[in-house]
Amino acid sequence: MRRGDFRIRLLLAVILPSVLMACLLGLFWWNWTAHTLENALRERVEATAKQLATASELPLFSGDVQSLQGMVESIGTGDADLIAVKVADQHGTTIVNHGTADLLGGDLPRSARWSREQNGRYWRLVQPVLSAPLAIDDTATGVPPRAEPLGYVVLDVSLRRLTDMRDNMLLLGGTVIVVAILVSIALMIWLSHGVVQPLTRIIKGVETMGRGDLDTRIEGLGSPVFQPLADVINRMAEGVKLTQAELQHRIDDATKELREAKHKAEQEARMDALTGLYNRRAFLERADEELLRARRYNTPLSLVMVDLDNFKAINDKWGHAIGDQVLIAFADILKGSMREVDIVARIGGEEFVLLMTQTALEEARQAAERIRKDVMASPLQLGDAELHWTASLGVTALTGEDQSVVAALVRADWALYRAKEGGRNRVECETQNTPTPLL
Repeated sequence: MRRGDFRIRLLLAVILPSVLMACLLGLFWWNWTAHTLENALRERVEATAKQLATASELPLFSGDVQSLQGMVESIGTGDADLIAVKVADQHGTTIVNHGTADLLGGDLPRSARWSREQNGRYWRLVQPVLSAPLAIDDTATGVPPRAEPLGYVVLDVSLRRLTDMRDNMLLLGGTVIVVAILVSIALMIWLSHGVVQPLTRIIKGVETMGRGDLDTRIEGLGSPVFQPLADVINRMAEGVKLTQAELQHRIDDATKELREAKHKAEQEARMDALTGLYNRRAFLERADEELLRARRYNTPLSLVMVDLDNFKAINDKWGHAIGDQVLIAFADILKGSMREVDIVARIGGEEFVLLMTQTALEEARQAAERIRKDVMASPLQLGDAELHWTASLGVTALTGEDQSVVAALVRADWALYRAKEGGRNRVECETQNTPTPLL
C-alpha cells in the first residue's frame, strides 16, 4: 500500500464520522429551532388575536367602527410580523382593516383556524368574536352567549422573518460542520506524523516479506508504540524462514500421499472388490479402446459372456460366504486361462465377460470351451465334501458395424441365453445377423 493511499484512508476514517455526527447534530438543531420558532410565532399571534377579539366584542355589537379602526391600527403598527389586520362582520364582510388583506372567503369557522395563503407565502389566522356571558347580579347566572359569532378577527402573518432566521441557522449549521471538518483535517495531519510514517514502513516491510524476501527486517521506527509490532513481525519472519524448508518437505509428502490415495481410489473405483477383476465401467472403457485399435489395424476381436449355472441354488444351500468363494475361484480360473492382452471383468452378480484381442470367433469359441472344462475339473473343496459347479458361455465376434461393445454384449448375452436354454454347461456362438467380423 502506498503512503498516499494510507494517508487518504486515514483522512476518511477521521473525517467521515465527524462529518456525519456534525450533520446529524446540525439537522436536529435546525429542525428543533425552526419548530420552536414556528410555535412561538403561532402562540404570540394567537394571543394577539384573542386579545383583539375580546376587545372587539362591544364595538362590533354597538357598531363603533372608529374604536375598531383604532385597535386594528395599533396592533398592525406594533407587530412587524403582521402584514394585515382586519375585523369582519358575521358574514365575513370587512369592517375595518390595516394593511393589504384578501377577502375572507370560504366557510367561516366557529373556532380559531390557521391556513396558508398564496402558496405558503404567509399564514392567516381567523379568530371568531364570540359574545361572553354577562352577569346581572350575584344570584343570576348571566345572559347566555349568542350561538353565532359577532364577527371575525383576521391576522395575516408574514413568514419572511421566520424564513430569514431559518436561513441564518442553516448557514450557522453549515459553518459549524465546515469548522468540524477543518478541525478533523488538522487532527489527521497531526496524527499522520506519528502514525502514517511508521505504519507505511511496516506495510512495506510486510509486503517485501510476502514476496519471499524473508531477510527483510523492520527497524528504526523511532516510535515506542509501533516498534513492538515491528519486532513481532521480525520474529515471525525469522520463524517462517527457519521452517520454510520443513514446511515445503511436508507439503511435498502430503502431495505425494494425496496422489497415491487418488490413484488408489481410481483403481478401486474400476475394480471389483471381491474378485479383483475389472468392473463394468472399467470394462466398457477398455473395450471401446480395443475396438478402436482393432478397426485401425484391421484385427479380429471377440467377446465371451459367462454365467455360473444355478448360482442362486449354491447360495441357498451353502450360504453366501461359499458363494463368494465360488466367484473367487472362478475369477482365478479366468485369470489363468486368459492372456495378459485379454480383458476379464465381472459385470454382475455371477456374470463375467471376456474380451479377446486379435482372436477370431472360432478361436474364441475354443477358448470358451476350455474354460468350461476347467470349471468342471475344479470343484471347490469344502472339508470332506466337494462343491461341483458349471458355467454357460456365449461367444460373439465384434463387427465392422459395431460402434461400441454394447451391441456385441447383446449378441453374446443372447448366445448365453441359448446355452442356458440348451441345458447349461454349454458354449453357444451368436452368428445370426452378424456381418463379417473384423479380420
